[in-house]
Amino acid sequence: MKYNLPEIDQNKIYVLRKEAKKRIENDEEIKTFIALNHIKEETVDKCLSKFIKVLDDREICASCQGIAHCKRNKGHYQLDLQYDETYETIENTVKPCKFEEVRLRVKKNFIQSDFDESFFDYSLKECLRYFTKERTNLIVSLNNTFKNLKEKMNEPSYFVYGDPEVGKTFILVQFAQGLATSNLGKIAFINSMSYFDKLNNALYNEKEYFTTLFEQLKNVDFLFIDDFGNEYKSPYIFDNIIFPLLSYRLQRKLHTSFTSQYSLEEIREMYTFSKPMQLKVNKLFSSLEGSLKVFELRGMRFPR
Repeated sequence: MKYNLPEIDQNKIYVLRKEAKKRIENDEEIKTFIALNHIKEETVDKCLSKFIKVLDDREICASCQGIAHCKRNKGHYQLDLQYDETYETIENTVKPCKFEEVRLRVKKNFIQSDFDESFFDYSLKECLRYFTKERTNLIVSLNNTFKNLKEKMNEPSYFVYGDPEVGKTFILVQFAQGLATSNLGKIAFINSMSYFDKLNNALYNEKEYFTTLFEQLKNVDFLFIDDFGNEYKSPYIFDNIIFPLLSYRLQRKLHTSFTSQYSLEEIREMYTFSKPMQLKVNKLFSSLEGSLKVFELRGMRFPR
């Protein structure tokens, strides 16, 4: 069977190549790449498509306001260029976009992050977009605390309690991310149920592992305990985990914030298993009350 293929319009190809070269010449970043690698003009001509792919890819991200607004279907990466000096050719590679690079740096400051991965895509400022005035006082207070911590000023920690799914965790994660982004220290954001259970199991079965985990929590710069009060409770856990951990951090004025469905008074009652324990429990919770800014959130559910 014989096919009659259309003739190639050489003039059209010439125009397209000319336009492509003009785009390359007008891009400062690509011009710098060519100059730094001493790339010959014939190599540029041979690899025009590689450059154009990068320029087209950049246009997708040109007006991006952050990962939460990413237009890509998969991943937060961009095309890049790599020059192979041996073969005098150029290949396309991938690299994290500028927002993903920030996120990866932020993650390195978390020694533990027990929360939805997508929370990394937002910031404390963006909380004001998602929450009405009922949350404004908390967000403004956290923002002021963040600014003061950057100036090395002592600031109280937070106890945020109230109904489920009203944004308690989300808001404190954004505060923690601000601390991580500014490299103010290492952060542990733990879920009280899963992490205290992990510590309890290690305490019984792997003492050395328990010591490693517990020392990390005791001394981390910023500790956030999420869903406090919903962990498994026993005199043993209180005496070996809760009391020594929180007492140590209180004495050294290390930032320790909480979210909970319960008030501090309700959690105090939960841990008062017997009269002999009452004095110890009261001592800890009285100290906590004096060190925390307390906010109650009710009603409005977090918009998903």
